[in-house]
Amino acid sequence: MSGINMKNIIILIVGIFIAILTATVLNFFDLLSQPDFLMIFIFLVCLYSKSQDTPLIIISLVLGIIYDILIARYQGFYSISFFLTAVALTYLKNKLLRDKLSAVFFVCFTVLIINAIYRTIFSIYPYFNLIISNKFIISNIQFILSNSIVLYLALLITIKAVKIR
Repeated sequence: MSGINMKNIIILIVGIFIAILTATVLNFFDLLSQPDFLMIFIFLVCLYSKSQDTPLIIISLVLGIIYDILIARYQGFYSISFFLTAVALTYLKNKLLRDKLSAVFFVCFTVLIINAIYRTIFSIYPYFNLIISNKFIISNIQFILSNSIVLYLALLITIKAVKIR
């Protein structure tokens, strides 16, 4: 396969390291809502990597499967989420002005909201009689806020690093 090169292998290894770190070390910290660092990593890789799009989508699917094996209650939960995120961002990558922080953040924030809706639907699926409580809604809002804050900071650093090059 012509898309496999050393850069893609390094992206996969760093993603696996982030998945293991998130699944082991970061679970010991009791935060209101823990940011999904692997999702943010996939955002940055899909938007700013100069690799071809297909290997990035496959890498995100593999990272999702590994993350499912490590921490998910349902198999396919993160793999579908990461796959759809990578497809959307690689499609939008060429249509964005990637050096404009507001445009990139708006697209990523929209993907985060869609991802939170997906997680809500996927979490409620086994419990059809579950009434959405305030705690459930607040946890989704905390998920979106914590991820968007970390994503904003990561995008800010990435855009400054890309401009320096």
